[in-house]
Amino acid sequence: MAALALLGAAPLVAQPAGSAATVTAIGPDAAACAQGSSALRVRVTGFKDRAGLLRVSTYVATKDAWLVPGKFLRRIDMPVPQSGDVDVCVALSGAGRYGVAVLHDRNGDHHASIWSDGGGYSNGAAVGLSKPAVDRVAFVAGPGVTTVNIVLKYL
Repeated sequence: MAALALLGAAPLVAQPAGSAATVTAIGPDAAACAQGSSALRVRVTGFKDRAGLLRVSTYVATKDAWLVPGKFLRRIDMPVPQSGDVDVCVALSGAGRYGVAVLHDRNGDHHASIWSDGGGYSNGAAVGLSKPAVDRVAFVAGPGVTTVNIVLKYL
C-alpha cells in the first residue's frame, strides 16, 4: 500500500452503527457487523472498474505497526463485487485506535501498482511517495460497529 501513498482518499467518517438504514456488509467477517460485535464496516466507493480484487487491511495505529509488512491485524482479499458501493466488514478484537488501507488490485496479482491500481486510507490521508503518517490515518473505533468511508483514487 505504501506504493499508493500519493493517491489519497476522501475523509474518514467513523460513526457508530444504528443511526441509519441497515446496511449489509460482506466478507468473511460479515457476521460480526450483523451481530453488532466490535467491527469496522468499511464502505468503499469510487471504483474505476469492477476487475480484480479488493484488499482491506486493518492495523493498530502505532508507528511500529502501520503499513509494516506482516503487522496487519486483519487482511481481507475478495473479488470486487460487480456493482454498487462495497461494505466490507472487518472484525476487531475490541475498541481502540486503528488505521485502514484499501487496495483495488485491478489485475488481481496481489501487488500494488501505482500505474493501474486504486487505493485509499482512513481519514483521507494523501501524501507523496511515502506511506501516510500513522497520526494522519488513526481513528478510534468504539465497542460496536464503526463505519469508515473510503473513496478509491487512481492515477
